[in-house]
Amino acid sequence: MRIKFLALLSIIVLAFGLTACGSTDSSKEKKESKPETTAKHEETNNSVADSSAVEEKSADTASTKTTEQNTDQAIVQDKDDSKTQSSNQSSNTGSSSKSAATTTAEKKTNQTQKASTNTAAQPAPSAPATSNPAAPSAAESQKPETTVTLSIVGPDNHVILSATKVKISEGETIFNILKGLREQYGIEVASRGSGATAYIEGIEGNDFSYFEFDEGPTSGWVFKQNGASLTKSVGVTTVKDGDRIEGIYTK
Repeated sequence: MRIKFLALLSIIVLAFGLTACGSTDSSKEKKESKPETTAKHEETNNSVADSSAVEEKSADTASTKTTEQNTDQAIVQDKDDSKTQSSNQSSNTGSSSKSAATTTAEKKTNQTQKASTNTAAQPAPSAPATSNPAAPSAAESQKPETTVTLSIVGPDNHVILSATKVKISEGETIFNILKGLREQYGIEVASRGSGATAYIEGIEGNDFSYFEFDEGPTSGWVFKQNGASLTKSVGVTTVKDGDRIEGIYTK
């Protein structure tokens, strides 16, 4: 019995030993297989990363080529535009020159035609006249002047200014005419007031002087127009061409 028990125990121990060895080997195999799987995953990831990098480089290269192609096309387009503009300017310049030349030729042709027409239209020279018409007189060539006849006589028939033609302006007054005697004849006319109140107080020259009241309380200067005494002041009485104005000192 003991022998059988010992044999059975030995078999059990041996079985346990074999089982332990199998489990140890399987665990080792599992541990060894795990690194291989991890390595495979890493290789897969690395290949994916490499393919992404290659794709990025390809995309960058394609975009760079596209940019270069666009730049080359822009340069070519600019050159073509420059050539087109140059040709247009050349054609415009040529056409302008041709137009100017054509206009000049037309002007010369017109001038030649006008000259020939004028030459043909000119009459043959006539024989000189035997007598010249009388030249117009100086009186006919000059425009008639607007004048009045003015005379001034002092007391005792002292002639200060004999009947003299004096130039006037249309609508001028007797007062203005008398004031203008100073420059032409050296005759001073003293007055007061203006317009409707203008009054001649005295007239004097180098060798005479006649003022109101010099010859009595009623003495003074009166004026006539065409033989009639004035009804208004000399400052508002106008004259016209051919009038006769008289200044007379009365006592």
